[in-house]
Amino acid sequence: MKKHILVLILAIVMVTSTIAIVVSNAGDSSGNQSKSLDEGYALEEADIFTYSNLVVITNTEGAKASSEKSNVKIQSSFDSVSGLDVVVVDGSWVKSLDSKYVAKSIKALTEASHPVLLLDESPEILTNNIAVSHAFTTVAEVYGFFYDNNTGVSYCNSVTGADLNDSLSKQYVWAKGKSDAYLAAGVTPTITNSGSEVWVLKVHCTASANTGNFGELNVSTYYYALQENDTSGNYIMTMYQLQGDPFEATSSWDNWIAVADMYTDTTLSYGSPTLLTYAPLSTGGSSTVGINLSISAGTTGINGTVGASWSYTIPDVVIHNQSNYSQKKFDIWHDFNENGVNKTDTHEVRPGKISKSAEVSTGSIMYNEIDHYAVQFYKDRTLLADQFETCNLYVSVAIVK
Repeated sequence: MKKHILVLILAIVMVTSTIAIVVSNAGDSSGNQSKSLDEGYALEEADIFTYSNLVVITNTEGAKASSEKSNVKIQSSFDSVSGLDVVVVDGSWVKSLDSKYVAKSIKALTEASHPVLLLDESPEILTNNIAVSHAFTTVAEVYGFFYDNNTGVSYCNSVTGADLNDSLSKQYVWAKGKSDAYLAAGVTPTITNSGSEVWVLKVHCTASANTGNFGELNVSTYYYALQENDTSGNYIMTMYQLQGDPFEATSSWDNWIAVADMYTDTTLSYGSPTLLTYAPLSTGGSSTVGINLSISAGTTGINGTVGASWSYTIPDVVIHNQSNYSQKKFDIWHDFNENGVNKTDTHEVRPGKISKSAEVSTGSIMYNEIDHYAVQFYKDRTLLADQFETCNLYVSVAIVK
């Protein structure tokens, strides 16, 4: 079956905060105002922040009309953002400002651990102006970023919903620090170390998207870097988590909707990379899949042995291992039985890998790849021909040493 990808991002940030929304004052080339403000949705959703303020930076009529809310403030720049404010940046507005001012402001906000939500078709306003690790989908409606300066972990959330309001709603939940409404409780690996090296979490990347009337794909992926003394290169461990959630069939012409296939793949290309190990391998039938990743001094330049392990249960599935060490390709395909007993269930899979790239200096990017996710949904229909719908999502990952 064809591959396509969709991603879904999610992360946890601190609850008690002020929310600052930076929105467009200018219209697009056709004279229309910013979509988010014209609909007034952002201000209406201020009620979700029970213990927070919503600081709106705008001159639009819609924003002024909503300024009487007790937890909404209106201001005209980044300058008065403070405390634990969450900043929602409208990309079209930011692009009309001085680029040096924007770069300085975004950098200062992220370094001060302010959650930032960006409304734009590309995450470049964030990725071009932050100097820490990050992972965003290449296309989304709203991007979320939070850098914990106490732990050095970056939390990245990319959302494409049924519409912009739906995407904003999910990002507000993310920013408030609530549990993910569409992803099962996060699972982290059991770390194993027998030497002086230690795996350190660098990025937790979450993303979400849906196919309209077929289902939703959610992703929650962890990227770890190895703290080591090997001068020959850098090591990255990735724990992928993918969830396919089929919608309920509502048409009289439809019998059921099921997850047919889920894909995770990447071809390493940055910094003379090497694919060291990965899992799972091929398997079939209902099973609990155990993931055990390990590298040791005998095959690398590290001391002792380091690795990680976790597991997941998947019913009625065949796992196709399409990876290739010489091609530096990690490629795992979970092929579900869309007509089986568990056909309408939500499915979650958790493959993983360890790779190595060339040595770089501190502060430089040591891992820069594109991860591809896909879920294919199946719709069984009465009289009419059955349908397949596939979602694709690409995540651009940059890990800074």
